[in-house]
Amino acid sequence: MRQAPVRHVSRVFAVVLLLLLQSCGQKADFSRAALPIGNVDLPQPKTEVAEPFQVSGWAAAHEPLLAAAIYIDSQFVTAVPVAIARPDVAAAKPEYKNAVNSGFGVMIDPATLAPGWHEIVVQARTASGAVRDLATVPILVRR
Repeated sequence: MRQAPVRHVSRVFAVVLLLLLQSCGQKADFSRAALPIGNVDLPQPKTEVAEPFQVSGWAAAHEPLLAAAIYIDSQFVTAVPVAIARPDVAAAKPEYKNAVNSGFGVMIDPATLAPGWHEIVVQARTASGAVRDLATVPILVRR
């Protein structure tokens, strides 16, 4: 289970974001960017799946979050908004303004995956371009 391609995708995303900002005449200032924090609640590591399953968790940052990006086997699957109410996170992390609506979730259909082991990576992305892998979760697809 290699993660180099995912890191490469993160770097590519940052470069593309920088180029887009520059083409609009704006300068990207990553010096104040703080990494987001978060967790993946589902699926649990080494879960066996045969039916659609949920990828969910939370992400918080000191600035707006763009999305939680879901990758399977280093391939982008989808990006989902970070906007579901999470009062548990708000209580545990009151220093983050967006903690109250820090949840995310999406259903994934394993029919699109070959039987066997796969690796899910969830990344949180902030508006300034800071990216953090929240978790790497191995799952086993069964038929």
